Amino acid sequence: MTGDFNLPSVFWIDDQGMTRSSPEQNPIIEVLADNILYQTVTVPTRMRPGENPSTLDLVVNNDPEKVIRTQTLSPIGSSDHMPVLSSIQLNSKPSKYTKQSFTNYKMMVEELIDANLETHTSDDVEASWLILKNTLLESQAKNIRMTWKKKPKTLPFLTPKIKNLCNRKKKLWEEFVKQKTVYEKYKIVRNLPRKETRKLTVNYEEHLAKMSRKTLSYSGNISPCVNQADTQYQTWRITAQSLPAPPKKLTF
Repeated sequence: MTGDFNLPSVFWIDDQGMTRSSPEQNPIIEVLADNILYQTVTVPTRMRPGENPSTLDLVVNNDPEKVIRTQTLSPIGSSDHMPVLSSIQLNSKPSKYTKQSFTNYKMMVEELIDANLETHTSDDVEASWLILKNTLLESQAKNIRMTWKKKPKTLPFLTPKIKNLCNRKKKLWEEFVKQKTVYEKYKIVRNLPRKETRKLTVNYEEHLAKMSRKTLSYSGNISPCVNQADTQYQTWRITAQSLPAPPKKLTF
C-alpha cells in the first residue's frame, strides 16, 4: 500500500513509526503495528526551502524482506514531493514479450453457417449447449492465430536530449538535497523534461500517421486485412501498403 499519508511528525526507525508531538497520529501507527505491517521509506519525501524535510509518502507492506530497495527520485515538475521508487521481489519475472491474437472472423462465420446447428440440437438444453460450445471452440482453435511480440526496451521517442535533461535535473536535485543550494537552477530545469517529452510524443505520432508500416509496428494490434478479391494479405508490410492515406491534420 502506497500513498501520501501526511504524517509530518512521524519518524521511522526499523520500519516502525514513532512520534512525540502529535498523539492523535498514534492510532495510525498502532494499526500498522497491530496488523504486522511495515513501512520501508526512511528518508524525507518532501523538501521545500526554509522548511524541515518530512517523510509523507510511504510504502506499507507485510513482508519487508521482499522489498529489495526503496529510494526517492527528483520531483516531477514543480511538485515538492519526491517520487518513491521501490524494487520488490516477485515470484515470477515479467515477460519480455507481449501476447497478440489475430482472428479470422469471416471464416468463423462461414463455418458456423455450414455447421447447420439446427440439425444437431435436441430437447435437452444441456446437450444443445454442449454442441454449440464445442462447435465454437473448434472454430476458434482453427481461426485464431497467436503471436508473441518482443516488448521495446525504451520509448521510441526517448531521445538522448531527453535523457540528458533528466540526468541534469536529477543531479541538481541531489545537490540541493545535500547542500540546500542551487534551488533556483533546479527550478529552471525541473519542467524541461516533461515539456520536451510531450512535444516529441506529438511529433512522433504525427510521423506514424504518415508511415503506415511504422504504425503497425508501433500499435502492434492491427488484424490481418483482405483485399477486394477476399484474399488475405500475407504480410503486415503488404497490409500496411493497403491502408488509406493518412489525414492531413491530427488533433491531440
